[in-house]
Formats: sequence, structure tokens, C-alpha cells
Amino acid sequence: MPLPVVKVYLLPAEWDEAKFQQLFTSLVRAAKGIPEWDIKDENDILVVFPSDRMKKGLGTDVLVEVDLPDNRVPYPHAAQDIAIAMAHAVSGHLDVTRQLYVQCKVYTFSAKEEQGCYEIKR
Repeated sequence: MPLPVVKVYLLPAEWDEAKFQQLFTSLVRAAKGIPEWDIKDENDILVVFPSDRMKKGLGTDVLVEVDLPDNRVPYPHAAQDIAIAMAHAVSGHLDVTRQLYVQCKVYTFSAKEEQGCYEIKR
């Protein structure tokens, strides 16, 4: 079964590995709080932190995208609840003395192979 993917962009440029690990742990914890996702540990979700080329403004406007297999969308308004949970998980790690804007968008995709989803497990 395809995994949910959480991508977090525009994080502060000065963050070290420890800060990323702390945020990763918070995102996994938030995902585990959504029973329908069936997240037992960090191996049940993909969390990525793409690097940003421009340093100006990093850490004040943060974008979170969640790619979610359609079979893990439990109820009609789940996307909103998921977006809120992920945005709160991220905002707790950012500098509260700065102006802050966190936007989270949930995208769904078909988990069926015939719809372009394929996975290899070894």
C-alpha cells in the first residue's frame, strides 16, 4: 500500500540535523494521531525536507504538502483535519518571535496501479 508523503518547504536556512529530526518526530507523532492512516512508526510515512535555493525569507512562510493515497482519506472533511494537524506540528518548531505563516495542502492520489501508482518492496 502506498505511503502518505509529507513535504515541508521553506524551513529556516540555519537549521541543523537535530532540528530536522525533532520536526520529523513531531510530524510522525501527528500522523500517528490519525487512526485511519494506520501509522505505527516512522517506516509507515515518508517525510521529506526539500532544500530551498533562495535563503531570503526562509522560516517565516512555510509550505507543507501532504500526498495521501485515496484509500487513506477516512471521511469527507479529513483533508482539513489532516492539514490542521500537520500545520500545528510544523509551527511548534518555528521561531515565535518572527512573523509566521504556515500553509498546508492535502492532495490525494489513486492507490491503484492502473492509475499510475506502483511500488517496489524488497
